[in-house]
Amino acid sequence: MTPRLATPTHPIADHMKLPRAAAYFDLSERTLRRYIAAGKLPGYRVAGTRTIRVRVSDVAALLEPIPTTAPVASEAEQTTAASS
Repeated sequence: MTPRLATPTHPIADHMKLPRAAAYFDLSERTLRRYIAAGKLPGYRVAGTRTIRVRVSDVAALLEPIPTTAPVASEAEQTTAASS
């Protein structure tokens, strides 16, 4: 399920309700609510409703790359090192 892009007729198409955003990013709705409560993720409400929405880009900004270790030596380097 891909988010719709914002268009002039759908100005907030880059916002998703929490259940949809949670499913899209494979997170729990509770996790998103915790991030909102902790101030890590801005949440939005349409006036007069209880439904919480989040921006797709705000949730995506929470994703962090996993640090990698030193590169693995190639077979040629391992053979050279072993024969030394």
